[in-house]
Amino acid sequence: MDLDRADPTPEITHQAPALPVPLAAGLPRTDEILIERVEQHARAAHGAFADNTVRAFAADSRIFAA
Repeated sequence: MDLDRADPTPEITHQAPALPVPLAAGLPRTDEILIERVEQHARAAHGAFADNTVRAFAADSRIFAA
């Protein structure tokens, strides 16, 4: 780096390291896999919330979707 030059922007001497795993490899292969995982979580969480909370979540979801 030359401290006397007019443009004081630093020079990039190295490239950023690559990700250890390609981004696409970390994503589900299809929508069906994603849907199945969400359904598994929903089955596991069944009964974890009070009835009024579930109704509120459903109402909020309908409002959000609209």
